Amino acid sequence: MITPGIFNFALDESADQQQEKIFVAAGIGARDEYWKDVEKAWIARLREDGISYYKTTEWRHLRGEFKKFRSPTAFPPPRGRQTADEVHADLENIVLSSPLIGFTIGIVMEDYLDALRTVPDAKRFYEEDPTVMAFYHLMYQMNRTFRRKAKGFSVAFVFDQSSQSDKVAHAFHALKITHPISSRSMTTFASLDDKKHPRLQVADLLADVGRNIFQSWLAQGRPRFVPISTEWAQHIDFTGKVDKEYILHEINKNLASKRFAKGMLPVRPMGRRQRRRERLSP
Repeated sequence: MITPGIFNFALDESADQQQEKIFVAAGIGARDEYWKDVEKAWIARLREDGISYYKTTEWRHLRGEFKKFRSPTAFPPPRGRQTADEVHADLENIVLSSPLIGFTIGIVMEDYLDALRTVPDAKRFYEEDPTVMAFYHLMYQMNRTFRRKAKGFSVAFVFDQSSQSDKVAHAFHALKITHPISSRSMTTFASLDDKKHPRLQVADLLADVGRNIFQSWLAQGRPRFVPISTEWAQHIDFTGKVDKEYILHEINKNLASKRFAKGMLPVRPMGRRQRRRERLSP
């Protein structure tokens, strides 16, 4: 018999370079005893090449911790690129050989921005940055999954200390208000330094995998089901797409909500201009 406990999830996001096509929110996690094994192997692999932490952007562009692979003396071209890719592949295999479970949501930016422009009520709930919407629905799905599949368990979330962390925290607290009963199994949300916490680096890797998955889906003309490679299909429990049809459904559902009518529904977070107006108002 398994004693109920907490599933700890690390969250991150990824997008195309100009954030014009797809925005992906990703979460990956397990119980702490499984995380400890993954993090131990993760740190050991990085140390083999004298790397302190992993970041997808640094690996891809050979900068930061991966900058040394550009050295023509230590790593003559194309050996530097190959060595960096070997590190990335080994890290990915650590995740693929673990019991970690991932979730991804992809927001089609063309549809999202079109809804903001053409649907009058859209701006009541969403801003141009899709972060809040993406993580709201991601955390909702993750919590819903574990309430259904692992009764008695709770979920906790961590996110990188970045300019986006306040928005992800807003999404977490909005869920607690909007779904007060089901969200009882959502215990905590915390912002941590991703350079010091390998699980956030794992989430970074998954977010990049998710971005590749959704970009492939877009390139195939948006088929009904989002295709996932065989190896990752065993580790990604849920892949949700957010297009205009989904957005319109969510807007209509919010407008019909009794909580919204009573002013209780937490909508988009207060922007910088609105916060300034609140401070200056008598």
